[in-house]
Amino acid sequence: MESLSVSSLSVLKVMVVGDISVGKTSLLRRFHEHTFDETQSGFSVGVDFVIHNIRIDGKVLKLHLWDTAGEERHRSLTEIYYRGTLGAMLVFDVSQRQSIENIKTYWLPELLRRTESDVAKVLVGNKSDLEAEVSCEEARDVAASYGMSYIETSAKLDSNVNEAFTTLTQMITERFSQEQLSTPSTTASPMESLFLHEHNQPSAGQGTWACCP
Repeated sequence: MESLSVSSLSVLKVMVVGDISVGKTSLLRRFHEHTFDETQSGFSVGVDFVIHNIRIDGKVLKLHLWDTAGEERHRSLTEIYYRGTLGAMLVFDVSQRQSIENIKTYWLPELLRRTESDVAKVLVGNKSDLEAEVSCEEARDVAASYGMSYIETSAKLDSNVNEAFTTLTQMITERFSQEQLSTPSTTASPMESLFLHEHNQPSAGQGTWACCP
């Protein structure tokens, strides 16, 4: 698909999915608020929703970032949140092997079942500051086998966080038409908003990213 020229404040809906305690909320907070909470429990309730403006190639895009709770008991709540998704960040914890297995057996099939097949996808191995149970090479092979890009991050150290979101945003703009980027289905309905915590401070992120050596 040919590259498109996106207009100011086109809306891009992005899902951030993965198990509990892999650091999804920490990644969002580091990206959006430039903060990291050492005391955060790792357990999210319901769904967190963030609006973040990002500059790509001189254009400002509005990301609607949806952080789904990874707990089994909350999975029944997530179906409506996948509607209109253009990009997805599938997050696992490099220090917990089971979390990447769950990407393969649950989160990726769930994403493919509930969204269009051409949704842009990035596999993110978070907590690179910890001793790894999943090597970068292994994770990169997993990503390649499903046609995804891979990047390692540390929300704690602010390593590759902006790069991960920027990379996914660039993939979305290359993949979808202007009409799809601006579709009303990417906005939150009043019913959905009952479950949201909205942070609406505009900021920008841009950069090139590197995965592992």
